[in-house]
Amino acid sequence: MYPCNSYFYINTHFYTFTQISLV
Repeated sequence: MYPCNSYFYINTHFYTFTQISLV
């Protein structure tokens, strides 16, 4: 299991990746 901080980091990274994908 990932700590809360790591989960937040992964979530943000995934969000950025999605933004780039949409662009």
